Amino acid sequence: MIVTRKKDKCKFRINVGGHEISQKECIRYLEVMLDDSLTWKQHIAHVSRNLSNGCWALSQIRKYSNSQMVKTVYFALLYLHIQYCITSWGCAAKSVLDPLIKLQKRMVHIMTFSHNQVSTMPLFHNLNLLTLNDVFKLEIAKVMHNIENNERLPDNIFKNFERANWTHSYNTRYSNKGNYVLPKIRTETGKKSIAYWGPKIWQEVPPDIKSKPLLLFKKNMPII
Repeated sequence: MIVTRKKDKCKFRINVGGHEISQKECIRYLEVMLDDSLTWKQHIAHVSRNLSNGCWALSQIRKYSNSQMVKTVYFALLYLHIQYCITSWGCAAKSVLDPLIKLQKRMVHIMTFSHNQVSTMPLFHNLNLLTLNDVFKLEIAKVMHNIENNERLPDNIFKNFERANWTHSYNTRYSNKGNYVLPKIRTETGKKSIAYWGPKIWQEVPPDIKSKPLLLFKKNMPII
């Protein structure tokens, strides 16, 4: 698979041991669908299918269970599909993410027996559930928390981040809050990377919870 944003994609043949390796536009890797333009359309379609099946399960279970049991089913069957590797695909274009956003709203309507025209933000709040965008930001913040607290992460992740107080010898309000340098990104592809979103989201995290243990960090992490 050749990864590129260009419309005219190069095609060529590769032979290994007398066997031709076919060129693919999309591959499955650790249950993530990687397309050759990194639009994440195929992966989001894959997640959408799983969530659609889960919506049916919720609609059946809610008839015989209380709200707490329905939430348990939501986290067991649906949330894990939303959360899985969202740090990679959660920055896709809004038009690409829109099917997932609509499906999550549909789930909340089902869980609360609400009409599909009812605003979902109060429902998310009452159920104490995160929207798709909030899940993305929380997972990015957790990665930054691991970097901040020198947790074990691959070196190729660490090298993408630079503390703001490393760039100069004097202190600033920004650097004193434990922030990282926000890289100057010139391309739309660059703006979809964790190297860009990590410092951007981390600067919004209150300084008093940045150094808390991960469990307390997740519990106190505000919706940004």
